[in-house]
Amino acid sequence: MRASNYTLKHRSSFDLVRSDLETVPFEDAMRTAIRWLIVKESEYEGSPIKEDLSGSDALKRALDYAMPEDYTGGDYNDDTWPALACASARDETGNPSTWIMEYDEADASNTEHRWHTTLCLTREDEKTCRVAIEVSVRPIDPNAAPLAIVAAVPALARSLFTMAGCKPYKDGFLLERNPHKLTRDDFEQFAKELEDQNRSFPYVLFCTGLDGHMPEHAKQLARRSMGLTNTYVLDWSDEELRTMEQDLFMRGSSAGEYACPKSSCRVYMPGLNLSDPTRSMSHISFDRHALEGTLPTKFAETLVRRFIPNTPIPCIADMAK
Repeated sequence: MRASNYTLKHRSSFDLVRSDLETVPFEDAMRTAIRWLIVKESEYEGSPIKEDLSGSDALKRALDYAMPEDYTGGDYNDDTWPALACASARDETGNPSTWIMEYDEADASNTEHRWHTTLCLTREDEKTCRVAIEVSVRPIDPNAAPLAIVAAVPALARSLFTMAGCKPYKDGFLLERNPHKLTRDDFEQFAKELEDQNRSFPYVLFCTGLDGHMPEHAKQLARRSMGLTNTYVLDWSDEELRTMEQDLFMRGSSAGEYACPKSSCRVYMPGLNLSDPTRSMSHISFDRHALEGTLPTKFAETLVRRFIPNTPIPCIADMAK
């Protein structure tokens, strides 16, 4: 069972779609999670988890595993050691179709707080694995103040998102791993995706100044929001590209209310309709002065907290329902 006073650090879900014939996304994602566990458990001398999951049969053993043996997920406060629970479900052919891992550990510098990582992997087919991950921290004493944390992409989430042999997608849209610098060749695709009603996550556009330099705000946002948004950068010094952007958001038209001018940034939320000028305020913008007045790290963290989904991901307790 989860405490009500936890602080969320990260929550995301995306599909890993294999990009080569050798990769099996579901199994490789499990291996990535097990490697992460081994690294974590290497900090504890005599770790039974490390010993149990280091062998050649680690994948099989991890399907249904608990340490301590009576731990079934949720908050664990019995001692300073970590607790791990893994549970799986199988399809009609007997193959693992879902794997959920919950790992609860004390904060490295403050044992009065504990971190909780929940990972749910779902085998969509042999080519696709759906990943859902959530990381939070809580005080053991329910009356204690929460631990101050920075919204960022945890190591496990980053390892899964950048897993070799796969590309991350959400609702059929490729999720960018870095700021995507728009070109004359792909701008039309970007414009099409902006208004695609199947897009369920934000697109953030930065337009540079006439120097064409990549904004540090864009770098920080892309780094901290993997799996939550796509960050795009348009070089305002490129006259043809600049004209394409101005034609899309033509001044004096309904679309003009959604413009992203030089040296500014705009967040395009899902459900964008450029023909409806009344909804433009729902897609927040930041002009040059707003960007210059905010540290890139602070700017990125503020937006990331806006983008984190409200719905918790599946946990082991949900498998029994």
